[in-house]
Amino acid sequence: MGFIEFKGVSKAYENGHTALLNLSVSVDRGEFLFIVGENGSGKSTLLELLISVFRPDWGQIIVDGQDISELTRDEIPYYRRSFGIISPRVPLVSELDVFHNVSLPLNIRATKKKHIKQAVDLALGAVGMKDKVDSNIGDLSGGEQIKIMIARAIITDPAILIADEPTANLSTDDAWDILNLIEHINYSGTTVIMATHQKKLVDLSRKRVIRLKKGKLVSDVKRGKY
Repeated sequence: MGFIEFKGVSKAYENGHTALLNLSVSVDRGEFLFIVGENGSGKSTLLELLISVFRPDWGQIIVDGQDISELTRDEIPYYRRSFGIISPRVPLVSELDVFHNVSLPLNIRATKKKHIKQAVDLALGAVGMKDKVDSNIGDLSGGEQIKIMIARAIITDPAILIADEPTANLSTDDAWDILNLIEHINYSGTTVIMATHQKKLVDLSRKRVIRLKKGKLVSDVKRGKY
């Protein structure tokens, strides 16, 4: 059994659109998985189901041996602590500086201030952004903002990193920089699941690639191309 298991998962929305249909995918602990497909293929739905934004209409999602559909509403926030999330749906807070954006997950956990400072230093150091600790978010480039999102995502040392189109709208150089950071996080043992449209990144990375089309799994290649 994989670390993460989707077993015959289907999800439709109220407007009748079927986002996923009978999806079965297994992800091993420490694996790096790309999810590719056109807009509306189900990539973001898969990620949102995994972090329990909503439940599947059919099938099971098993994470580290636990069926997450059995989680209560009170248990879901604690379950999500296993994840670091890089997503446009979880934006940086423009009113806060870099330090306070990166430290948000620890503040939510009521971590002691001295431990927060140490953790922020480590997280910013990991993405090469220690010199921006006091910067305003609006003063950062697009690539720098993604690095801050990565620092925020890894500050709690998550078991799983979810990256939803983290290189969208970036230059080629910035996109490679971001991918290299995410690969480094994966090398440390973190399971990474990354949705992307960027063909060149996927093709040259030679990681496992699954392709979705209209909610269905159409290919699963261990060292694949877009």
